[in-house]
Amino acid sequence: METKQLERKPISLMAIVSVVCSIVAFFNLNNIFINCMLLFLAIFLGSKAKNDIRYLKLKRGLIFAQIGIYSSIIQLVIIFIIFFIIYSPSIVCYLTGNYYH
Repeated sequence: METKQLERKPISLMAIVSVVCSIVAFFNLNNIFINCMLLFLAIFLGSKAKNDIRYLKLKRGLIFAQIGIYSSIIQLVIIFIIFFIIYSPSIVCYLTGNYYH
């Protein structure tokens, strides 16, 4: 019983840190590299917490882990769509050698 009590807090803490990383990445829009690293960290911590919560059959922290994972995935998809919409014409012009666009 004591081991479950000791393991419960770090797992819930990982899930909450996942949500916090996702929220910080949402407000940190000036640097895409840091934003993506925070989102990948949120996905990693959230999935690890979610797997540990399901393995130990705990109830606390599962919703935080899922919020962190899914919101980070949605934000990454939005970032990649915006990145390719903005930079794809210049990348295509660079690769084809046609600099007159």
